[in-house]
Amino acid sequence: LRGRSSFTSYLCYGDSNAMVMDMGKNELLPILSDTPVFFGLSASDPKIHIYDYLLEIQENRFSGIVNYPTVSLIDGDFGMALREEGNSFEKEVEAIHVAHFLNLFTVAFVTDGEQARQMAAAGADVICAHLGLTKGGFLGAKKYISINEARKISNEIFEACDEVNTRIIKMIYAGPANTPIDMQYMYQNTE
Repeated sequence: LRGRSSFTSYLCYGDSNAMVMDMGKNELLPILSDTPVFFGLSASDPKIHIYDYLLEIQENRFSGIVNYPTVSLIDGDFGMALREEGNSFEKEVEAIHVAHFLNLFTVAFVTDGEQARQMAAAGADVICAHLGLTKGGFLGAKKYISINEARKISNEIFEACDEVNTRIIKMIYAGPANTPIDMQYMYQNTE
């Protein structure tokens, strides 16, 4: 996000959806006419009506959506408080379901098997195992799970996908998998 860590999208310095819409409409879509551009949708935004906003996303020529920033990464007391106020993963599932209905391509970030089942049932085209903040580098996380734990979580997520729809495209993102060797290990040892 403008040269900052992806974690910045969780901070209250601006309207995430408005920034993505502005950047897409004014910077990316005008020059990328033959390249799919996906909208990172904060589905818990209380200022939007999911169906109407997805129509606006579609009308502005975005190819699809991804549920990012996702509340699935927020746990503990803060995560519980968000859910109590209606800022829930279920809103993200609803957004994927409606986007699928509108024939937008959908990428769903999930962190466990149950979330994968929900997103697969909603019609997600891609299920992406989100393995936490990316390790290393200038902006990377200093605390992260092991590559073996990432493999176990990914397999749990991918098995849950297959319970619902074996044709879902499966991906992994972030966490300890940040080098070509890490990625090779993950792709050779997961579904």
